[in-house]
Amino acid sequence: MKIHPITTCAALAIAILMLTTGCGAPQATNTPAEAPADAGGAANVEVTPPPSEEPAEPETTPETQADAAPEPSPETDAAAGEALPPVKEVNTEQVAALMKETLGKVTVVNIWATWCPPCVHETPDLVTFYNETDRDQVAFVSISADDVAEIDGEIPKFQRNLDISFPIHVLNERDQEGLDAALRTPFEGALPTTIIYDRQGNAIDTVMGAITLDELRAKVTPLLGAP
Repeated sequence: MKIHPITTCAALAIAILMLTTGCGAPQATNTPAEAPADAGGAANVEVTPPPSEEPAEPETTPETQADAAPEPSPETDAAAGEALPPVKEVNTEQVAALMKETLGKVTVVNIWATWCPPCVHETPDLVTFYNETDRDQVAFVSISADDVAEIDGEIPKFQRNLDISFPIHVLNERDQEGLDAALRTPFEGALPTTIIYDRQGNAIDTVMGAITLDELRAKVTPLLGAP
């Protein structure tokens, strides 16, 4: 087990996340506010043209304006116009089932929260790693320790701001024993935590604290050649 000092957060509001290294109380991710829709604009003024002139263009109503330029839905990335990765609420039994599905692949499990600064710091490297690996060879499981209410709150903002391309699973129960059983290794409560498994589902390495892209590659690559 590897611990990165000063790079772990405690989920003080979550009973199972009893930190061995701390970085204070949960804090919301600082994300820029969404740009408000233009509520002003020029007022529509009806003008009667003289008989010799061409009739004025038909007036555009608010309804036709809305049809012409629909607002993006909350589930859609406004910048790219693409659907955000799935965010699912899970319990420890569902985590166990998810882990069972990864057998036969090298698996990376990352446990994090939107309010944890080291989690924010490592996320771009996690995204790069996920995008460059073969899904048939490497499974990536992202587990959020955020409150399930953030499925419609901070998590979509976090996804957009950091361009997250992997699915997210939000743990909805605080069952330490159940989570340890599901992960097949003790979870010490540090955020972030990354656990590396071989193809047989054995936990090979645990890193508490922000992990880098180079570390991920160094830990996963040797396992890909193993039967």
